[in-house]
Amino acid sequence: MKKNAEVNYLGRDEVVSFFGYWPEFCDAKIRAFIFDRTKEHACSIKVRIYYIDSNQNKSAELEIEFGDVSELNINNIFTDNVLDNLIINSNKSLLNNQYEVLFIACAGLSGKFMCENIQVKIKSMESIEKED
Repeated sequence: MKKNAEVNYLGRDEVVSFFGYWPEFCDAKIRAFIFDRTKEHACSIKVRIYYIDSNQNKSAELEIEFGDVSELNINNIFTDNVLDNLIINSNKSLLNNQYEVLFIACAGLSGKFMCENIQVKIKSMESIEKED
């Protein structure tokens, strides 16, 4: 099974290009969590995350869409949800082409699920100027 740093999916390179790495999303705020079950036999999850790298003075709001979700187990959705870590592992075998996704909570939303595809989009990004 491939771990976070080794996993590749659509849009990941743009995030790595901006931050210089794929974040663990420690202290990132979950601004939206959308569960979509409109397709008859599949569901998807769309998450909007606001992440700040204070060492680089950069921030970005990302939208991550997880498609063909299964084995869903989500807990503790609060008014404010803050991540300690977002872990994405790849399990690509001959019979299985899935990602394992774990939301490790600092506060609020936590859980895990499997999905077959992931797409990441940067919705906004900025460099934060340091005050003297």
